[in-house]
Amino acid sequence: MPHGDLIHKDLIHEDLIHQAFRAQAAQRPAAIALTHPSGVVTYRELDRWSDDLAAALAAAGVAPGTVV
Repeated sequence: MPHGDLIHKDLIHEDLIHQAFRAQAAQRPAAIALTHPSGVVTYRELDRWSDDLAAALAAAGVAPGTVV
């Protein structure tokens, strides 16, 4: 899969973005999810960061559906 492809060909296009992301993280955890000037981030790392952020938001009282 070339850099820049956001959706892997095996993912169903009707998935919500978080569902597609979770599927990609499960299927290809070591694949590059994004690049930035300081380096790259794998799907495994990005998945972990998103879980940590979700936990911090929930601990701060942010509920699902709340705009942050």
